Amino acid sequence: MAGKVDDLFQSDGTSPRPRSGAVRALVILGSFLAIVGLPCSSVPGGLMVLWGWFLVDQDKSHLASGYLSAEHSAEVDRLYRLTMFGVTVTLITFFLQAWLFCSGFYTEFWSGILRGASTFLRG
Repeated sequence: MAGKVDDLFQSDGTSPRPRSGAVRALVILGSFLAIVGLPCSSVPGGLMVLWGWFLVDQDKSHLASGYLSAEHSAEVDRLYRLTMFGVTVTLITFFLQAWLFCSGFYTEFWSGILRGASTFLRG
């Protein structure tokens, strides 16, 4: 609790900053995992992107409440646009994954891989 009070009153003389590094890392890595996860599941990447969106939303509310100074508004807006791009990529991968599932692609894909692995292991 003392850390939160110190953050509020900035006893060390620094001002709070948006969580740019964390948001960028979550959105970029999450989008990458969502795309790479198409053969199995895009959900872990989607959860990372949503976590980044949650952090940006908190930073936007901190900006509106005055906790973050107005000089950070441009950075928060850039992070928000990046996050919306990540959400869009993730939604596209989810819809693509649903279409692939309904079209029977995964049944053929994984059956072929299992047949190949079985043949390889039998020698």
